[in-house]
Amino acid sequence: METTHSPLILIVDEDKESESLFREHLVGAGFQVQTMSDGLAALRELQSGGPLPELMILGTQLSHGDAFEICMEMKDNLATRAIPVIMVTPMVRAEDVVRAMDAGADDFLTKPLNPMELLARVRALMRVKATYDELVQGIRRLTHIGIALSAEHDLDRLLERIVEEARTLNHADAGTLYTVDWDAGVLNFQVLQNDSMGTRVGGASGDKVQWPSVPLTPSNVSAYVALTGEIVNIPDVYQAEGMDFSGTRQYDSMTGYRSTSMLVVPMRNYDNEIIGVLQLINAQDPLTTHVVPFLADNVERTEALASQAGIALTNARLINDLQASLVEIQRLTHIGIALSAEHNLDRLLERIVDEARAINHADAGTLYTVDWDARVLNFQIIQNDSMHTRLGGIHGKQAHLPSVPLTPSNVSAYVALTGEIVNIPDVYQAEGMDFSGTRQYDSMTGYRSTSMLVVPMRNYENDIIGVLQLINAKDPRRSKVVPFPAERVERTLALASQAGIALTNARLINDLQGFLEGLIQVMAVAVDEKSPSTAGHIQRVTQLTVALAEAVNEVADDSFEGRRFSKEEVNELRIAGLLHDIGKIVVPEHVVDKATKLERIYDRIHEIRTRFSVIRRGMQNEALQHKLEVIQERASRRELVAIDNELEEKLAALTDDLAFIEMINHGGEFMAPERMERLQQIAARSYTDDNGIEQPYLTPDEVRNLAISRGTLLPEEIDIIRSHAAVSIRLLSQIPFSRRLRNVPLFAGDHHETLDGKGYPQGKKAEELPLPSRILAIADIFDALTATDRPYKKAYTREVAYRILREDVQRGRLDSRLVELFISADCAATLNHEESSEPQPVIQGGA
Repeated sequence: METTHSPLILIVDEDKESESLFREHLVGAGFQVQTMSDGLAALRELQSGGPLPELMILGTQLSHGDAFEICMEMKDNLATRAIPVIMVTPMVRAEDVVRAMDAGADDFLTKPLNPMELLARVRALMRVKATYDELVQGIRRLTHIGIALSAEHDLDRLLERIVEEARTLNHADAGTLYTVDWDAGVLNFQVLQNDSMGTRVGGASGDKVQWPSVPLTPSNVSAYVALTGEIVNIPDVYQAEGMDFSGTRQYDSMTGYRSTSMLVVPMRNYDNEIIGVLQLINAQDPLTTHVVPFLADNVERTEALASQAGIALTNARLINDLQASLVEIQRLTHIGIALSAEHNLDRLLERIVDEARAINHADAGTLYTVDWDARVLNFQIIQNDSMHTRLGGIHGKQAHLPSVPLTPSNVSAYVALTGEIVNIPDVYQAEGMDFSGTRQYDSMTGYRSTSMLVVPMRNYENDIIGVLQLINAKDPRRSKVVPFPAERVERTLALASQAGIALTNARLINDLQGFLEGLIQVMAVAVDEKSPSTAGHIQRVTQLTVALAEAVNEVADDSFEGRRFSKEEVNELRIAGLLHDIGKIVVPEHVVDKATKLERIYDRIHEIRTRFSVIRRGMQNEALQHKLEVIQERASRRELVAIDNELEEKLAALTDDLAFIEMINHGGEFMAPERMERLQQIAARSYTDDNGIEQPYLTPDEVRNLAISRGTLLPEEIDIIRSHAAVSIRLLSQIPFSRRLRNVPLFAGDHHETLDGKGYPQGKKAEELPLPSRILAIADIFDALTATDRPYKKAYTREVAYRILREDVQRGRLDSRLVELFISADCAATLNHEESSEPQPVIQGGA
């Protein structure tokens, strides 16, 4: 036994002469010696947990403690049981020998001591102790190895460690580990180590080299062990018979190595099935490093190690398979969530094929949708990595391919018609289906379609809505085309089910969004078309609103505190623009379209014109009557001329009054006091109608309308116009908008609010108006200023409109940052107004 120090022997004896003799001969033989005379003290020291001696010599005559009881207590204690005990008696007495054996002593001596006998017995017990220690150490090492292997779940590290531990146990120069593939009938190389050649292949730290598999033929020694479960221990492979060692000799010839001793043991799982083979080469003597045969004791330990390794490998595979299953389940869950969240049909269809191919390591995939009315399958996605083909989806070219008729002979059509899953290992060996299209594709492209998996896609009602076809599953370790494994088929079917539901959802959501968009457009057009005076206003305001929001996104500095509108937020603001005037549905047209002060359904200036015609005729009749009277009284020509002149003056004044009324009937920026006074003077006049009843030139209501100081609207009509904002809020609040459109009523209802709190309908202040509301307000005002379709005014030029916007900023009504951005970004360029060359007044009340 190799030691790094001299073995320690504890002598417990009160006989000084014997103690001196023990020390002299034992120290001379190379042992360390510790002496004690107190037996009880020696026992306490042994039980203290400190370093233990390799052997103990115990005298039977002790004044402190009974030697036989001390020996018995040592042998009862697990920590000190393995220490050999030699009991020394002063004479040969049978009862002492019996008592010593009963106490557990390993040997005994009698006094006087024979030095040669002493050393011989000590050495013999030390050899026994060394063997015992080596056995215990081997068992302990095997236990530790088993624990370590069982705790290792990384397959590469585990396989590597199995070879390392087996080589260490046997002092082997080289080792190889194979796993058995019973389906393929081969042994697969996993780890190859050779210290002399400096070779490490496989495992966690070795080179990644693809070695050819070994057929399971009995002539090959490792295959023989796999087939029979026998252990093969060969002292020299060059002298062995009955086995084919040509591969070993070829390796030696190529590398200059010399394979000599070989040990091959099987690795088994819980069910005693052989799952691998461990092959060790060239055991070495640890002292001389010479190659020696594998020792029988080490063979047993290697077999035990292989058993532990087989179970550990099985456990690791099970754990890895379980983890892989959990990962697949999680992946399917994540895929399902991702597919359900995807509403873009092209992206969804593409992702379905991507995920299905990833699950199966498939080289190619095609997705069809079913058109039951036309009885065809329509190509949607085609992918083929080997051919670098991507058609359909968002990344591929559009797939303009002829539809596939729903005839049972076509495999994809068959799946659509029956709902069955079709899993074909090799389409060129399959029967009962028409694969002419597949073979034609292969012939044209040089591709080789082999394995094929076709699964149906169903909706909520279990109706088949599509077919997913995958081609050429690959073994990810060897990139070899293989059949689609059963467990992958189940996962693909689960994915197809999720995909079918997601596709149905996406279609429903797209249809719903299309319906909502169409409904919104209809409402917007209905409001625009309700009145010629506002035709196109909503569409223009929406364009301006979106343009300004996008301009905010382009701002490089922090003018808007880094605010950026997402695609969804821009769309929300667009919808608010389209619906901001929805409340005008309830506003009477004659108020919205009131182009003149007297307009109410029609322009009542025509009534005044008719009335003034009556007044004119009355003046003329009165003058004729007067002339008749003076003629009867023989009046002079001069008097008749005077009557005519007076009539002309009255008629001229009447015409001038009518012209004045017609002028002020058109709304202006301001009604001057002198005009208001003249209006009152006209209104104070009266005439006699055909029935002889005195009537005023103007009715009180006409006077009230003509007296409007700004624009064409009475105060109550302005209130009616303004009520559309509140009505918009009320109407839009009844619509169950989605989360992404929940602010539409807010933004639309705020388009007449101002930062100074003087806007309507709620008189909000600056802090209550979010950025989108401020954007919509600017767009609405600008279009009201520049619109060319208003009957009551001509359009302002852009320059004048910009000046007015800036004046509103100075009044504290509009956001200065947005107004300047609106102008500098030229948001108005999104419109194509024909501008008037002359600025005209705008009516009060807004758009």
